[in-house]
Amino acid sequence: MSRLPGRITGIAVLVGLLAWFYQLQGGLQLTGMNNQLLWGLYIGNFIYLVGIAASAVILVVPVHFFAQRQWALSAVVGECLALMAVAAALLFVTVDLGRPWLFFHGLPGLGTLHFPASIMSWDLLVLVAYLLLNGLLLLRFLLTGRSPASVPWMVLAAVLGIAIHTVTAFLLAANPARPFWHSPLLAPRFIASAFASGSALMILIFYQIKGAMASVQLLNYLVRVMTVTLLIHFFLLAAELFVLFYHPTDHGHSARLFYTGLDGSLFHGGWAWWALSLQGMALLLVRWSRAVPWAALLLVIGVWMEKGPGLVVPAFVPTALGEVAFYRPSWVEWTISAAIMVWGVSGLIWLVRKVLRRWPSHAADVALVPSQPHRP
Repeated sequence: MSRLPGRITGIAVLVGLLAWFYQLQGGLQLTGMNNQLLWGLYIGNFIYLVGIAASAVILVVPVHFFAQRQWALSAVVGECLALMAVAAALLFVTVDLGRPWLFFHGLPGLGTLHFPASIMSWDLLVLVAYLLLNGLLLLRFLLTGRSPASVPWMVLAAVLGIAIHTVTAFLLAANPARPFWHSPLLAPRFIASAFASGSALMILIFYQIKGAMASVQLLNYLVRVMTVTLLIHFFLLAAELFVLFYHPTDHGHSARLFYTGLDGSLFHGGWAWWALSLQGMALLLVRWSRAVPWAALLLVIGVWMEKGPGLVVPAFVPTALGEVAFYRPSWVEWTISAAIMVWGVSGLIWLVRKVLRRWPSHAADVALVPSQPHRP
């Protein structure tokens, strides 16, 4: 599997750290956020990466519940993806805090987590539990070579994988002052889009890996998951659009601005339709085997646009008082975000290479690209 040049990774991380120290000195006023727009690029990336982490479940399920033992090593790669995605997501939360050293207020014994009353506490607990579980399972494999783990542990991993994204959706949907999020369809839409973009990202990973773990059967399975979950996502989105536009109410103002546009805003209008267009193009291209990697790449970008900044920013416009505030990420936000993403990708590649070296018996070359078109 190819890897990022170490020098590029080191420079990107160093520049990102310098930008973060600069942000700590000057405060969040150095970002594009303001008193009206409390969340921006950082939280958008956090929500997207939580979905990527949750999508590792789609490899756990067939291996352990449908006895697809020939894909066992692929499930370990899914654990690598889940581990790095959650770690990067938590880093985005850290940089979004104006004073991250006050995080100890949520630690047991030092502060008050407000569990179970606070949904934020649920989100923190399931994320940390999922991070520790995947880290322990991966460490177990690297030390002993034993994979997969027992079924009860995999059941726990699957439950936590669904829980981290469901609780994140509840964290947003429980805000009636933000009608853009206040929908019972938000959680199922989160899961559907997460499985679609997660399987697309895994396809890109496995296309770079030779061996039994990247077999034609595995890629076909991921393509089917990506296609079906994307169709479910489109159906749920269509249901929401019908309610928003058939009988418009004031509660749907933010959502209508997101799709119809707002002069001077980056994350309205064209942003929404570009995101949906990329997802639609992915759905069309996935029917041809040679175009599957391109379809996966378009879907990863399209879902990030819609479920990242496209989900977070429009919810604050207009405010509860009817004010319209505009948000454009500053160079500080872009720099820090790029550094965290590069760190996450580099860490993922490093872990996957470790896993491949630990499983030498699966090193035989297998054709990566099927000769026949995929039939979702």
